[in-house]
Parts: sequence; structure tokens; C-alpha cells
Amino acid sequence: MPSAVVLNFPCMENDRPDPALPNRIRFWRVKRNLTLKGLAGTLGMSHGHLANLERGLRELNVATMERIARALGVSAADLLKESDGGLSERERLIVETYREVPEAMRRSLDAVAESQQPFRGSDEVRPLHPDTVANDGTADSNGSSPRKRA
Repeated sequence: MPSAVVLNFPCMENDRPDPALPNRIRFWRVKRNLTLKGLAGTLGMSHGHLANLERGLRELNVATMERIARALGVSAADLLKESDGGLSERERLIVETYREVPEAMRRSLDAVAESQQPFRGSDEVRPLHPDTVANDGTADSNGSSPRKRA
């Protein structure tokens, strides 16, 4: 006889997505102080159906994901877990900032991103300017690298 698995969903008091859930619908709903019934009513679906979407008991298609995202005031990608390509809070802040700064600043940010491409996936850290490293390659006691003296 198959045994039942009981899943306990902890309160979202820590304001972080629950890694046990298959998506972040509940995270954003709770963050927006919306009830299941309230959001379901806005979406024109039953609260039971929405609860099943939150728990991954129903398949979440792109059209429904986009409707839910609009109702929550987020992008559809924000409903994805980080492991599925969703953004962390820090990454989301970077993207939002990038979209809101003037074009000249975006070009500067693009240049920084481009300069870091060789180091993606690496633990290696290199200074932006070669003259900021001490002769032995270490940083000074306050964590910054001293400049070479002429």
C-alpha cells in the first residue's frame, strides 16, 4: 500500500521564497498581502485551482503564468525559482536599475559586464586596474589593494 507524504509549508515570515515550492507564486502573493481567494478572484479562477498551481499540483502554462504575474505586478520570470532561471532579489534589483538608468550609464554597465566575461564560473578575482595590486599580489589590511608608488 502506498504511503502518503505530508508537506508542511512554513510561514513566509523571513520574506524569502520557499525552496520546497515549485514556483514563486505564493511568495509574491504573500509579499503583496493578497489572500488565495483575493488573487483567484482577480484572475477569475477558483482559489483551489490557484492553490494547486502554487503547490505544483497543476501544470502552470505560459499564458496563466503571464496572467498571474500581471496581477501580482511582477514579470513572468519572477514566478520562476532561481534554479529554473528566476532572478534572486539582488539580480532583480540589478536588472531594474539597469532598465531605469540613462543610456550612457547602461553603456558603462555593459562595459563592466563585458570585462567580466572571461571570469564567469571562476573563483578568480582580478582588479580592474593592474596598478591596484601590491607587489606580492595581496590586498592591504582594510581589504583594498594599495596603489604602487612611483
